[in-house]
Amino acid sequence: MRAVLFDFDFTLADSSSGILACFAHAFARVGLPAADPQHVRRTIGLALPEALRRLHGVDDAALAQAFTDAFRERAEHVMVASTRWLGRALETVEACRAAGFATAICSTKRRSHLEGVLARDGVAALFDAVIGADDVPAPKPAPDALLAALARVGVVAERALYVGDHPVDAQAAQRADVSFVAVLTGPSQRADFEVHRVERFLASIEELPALLPGA
Repeated sequence: MRAVLFDFDFTLADSSSGILACFAHAFARVGLPAADPQHVRRTIGLALPEALRRLHGVDDAALAQAFTDAFRERAEHVMVASTRWLGRALETVEACRAAGFATAICSTKRRSHLEGVLARDGVAALFDAVIGADDVPAPKPAPDALLAALARVGVVAERALYVGDHPVDAQAAQRADVSFVAVLTGPSQRADFEVHRVERFLASIEELPALLPGA
């Protein structure tokens, strides 16, 4: 068995409108000024405390926790409804499965939100594992989510591929010893991956099956 692991935001789907609403709500709740939406978009895929540090230079653990709590409070109401699949993302996953690959999602999103989107659109069966931030001890760039997905599908790292849009995905893949393909459908540009190990760059997720034997 072989496996393709997918990041979620800006790789398979776009929930940026909901994420921006959650950031705005959380900033207001903890008394911080709003951040430029484009700057916020560049942090999508990071753990929330790291996003807060990059946006406002906040290293205070209590403030970061309050921000995270406020973000999650708002996310319960908007995240699933705001999420839309990118292009032919679902057809791409189907092509991977038809070629004999196990498939999984490895994201910094909460698993309940990921599963909510899958249930909403009746596509839960397309993924053998769904690993959210609340399923692992440490978020990306730690390899925990990828290693958990590999354990769930019973595939060794050498026979797996991780597809993501952000340098943090490349870092997690390297630490898990998994090959990485970057898809440029998010704010990250090719130059942002300069110091990371990337097997291929794709303009969109639908280019992926052409790289896979049997797809």
